[in-house]
Amino acid sequence: MSVVTIGRAAYSMGKAVAEGVAARTGYKCLGREIIAIASEEFNIPEAEFHGALDTVPSFWGMSFVKRVKIAAYLQAALAKSLLRDNIVYYGPAGAALIRGVPHVLKVRIEADVSDRARLKSQAERLSEREALKRLVKLDKNRQQLNRFLYHIDGSDASLYDMVIDLKISNTDGIIEQISSAALSARYATSTYSVNCLKNIELAGRVKAALVDIDHDITVRASRGTVFIHTRVSEGGRHRRVDAIDMAIEDVRGVEDVEITTTEDIYEKYAATYR
Repeated sequence: MSVVTIGRAAYSMGKAVAEGVAARTGYKCLGREIIAIASEEFNIPEAEFHGALDTVPSFWGMSFVKRVKIAAYLQAALAKSLLRDNIVYYGPAGAALIRGVPHVLKVRIEADVSDRARLKSQAERLSEREALKRLVKLDKNRQQLNRFLYHIDGSDASLYDMVIDLKISNTDGIIEQISSAALSARYATSTYSVNCLKNIELAGRVKAALVDIDHDITVRASRGTVFIHTRVSEGGRHRRVDAIDMAIEDVRGVEDVEITTTEDIYEKYAATYR
């Protein structure tokens, strides 16, 4: 069996398509309720997830470090949820958070902004002109958040296995196309692909524990071994390694840790002027 992630802009029929694919395949549908799942799992208020994932960064808003930590918790919660298999996910940032998992079919739905504005105007009782104005702003904000948090362009076709234009295919045709792919042998779950999800889940929990130490820290996991890279001044290397070891000593699932460091050039030059 498999997992489907559906990325789309607002009012692009993403929920309807996801529910249709779930009905056609017999899979479970999972959307923004992943935020409630992550909130309960990591004891963080849902409002903080919404603040990190839905609001544009600003000087007076939530700090970058906190946003990165919440995104890491969301990644861990999503990977854990997808381990149940047979899921169609249409919630936030599926393509950004779950990468490199062979049994995950990544779909992007494209829709003309004028068609989206018409749907929004009907749903929210707005003029089409006002609906269009709000959609353009929303799209811009989401693009900014994707680059800020995940360093991606959510509309980049290379992130997906399948990009479908609503102007070319009708909803029933799209549902059939995605369902057929999801049920094909190409996206069948394997031991390797399940381990990929487990690695993502562990790496997310470890990164959340470390971003207060280094917000640019990179974390990768493989079968219980965690590979960590951090930038630090030469003189601070031992303190940084000790801090990392202490921060993750109670993280469940960590069996071994490999830490590599790169000298922080900016810190090095800043120190010469102190």
